[in-house]
Amino acid sequence: FFMVGKSHLAFGAITAAALSTFVISKTGSVSMQAASIPLVLIGSILPDIDNPQSTMGNKFPIISRILNKIFGHRFFVHSVLFLVLIYACMRFFAETTMLIICILLGILLFKSIKLPLLLKIILGPPLALTGTMFLTKNTYLFTTCICFGFLGHSFLDLFTTDGSGI
Repeated sequence: FFMVGKSHLAFGAITAAALSTFVISKTGSVSMQAASIPLVLIGSILPDIDNPQSTMGNKFPIISRILNKIFGHRFFVHSVLFLVLIYACMRFFAETTMLIICILLGILLFKSIKLPLLLKIILGPPLALTGTMFLTKNTYLFTTCICFGFLGHSFLDLFTTDGSGI
């Protein structure tokens, strides 16, 4: 038995639904609830960026190959230490981390959407900056959502026997 990106995303959707209900009960903000769902989904496939054949690895092949070459699959990037490192970066270097993550999310989004290249170039930077401003103001929400998705991924990987986790 092994996990694929769709399995992690499905479990991430369940986690996101539960967490978004909590978010709206605490904040009363529908925009915060709407932002929490894709963040949990990203967190749910993030650990597999160390596997070039994974959903996330296909979107960021250079990063994936580098991480796989250095750490292999299901070692450092799947560890609690990596999660703590992500958490620390998001909490203590919020603005820089958020800008990098928004740029990566923009790349992910635009690789998934069929638009002319010129339109992607025109829309990309403003969307990344807008996302950065929103997420920087809500670092706790952002960090919590990514970490919940990551933990859900790790939980599902506990049930795999072949160790592929892709």
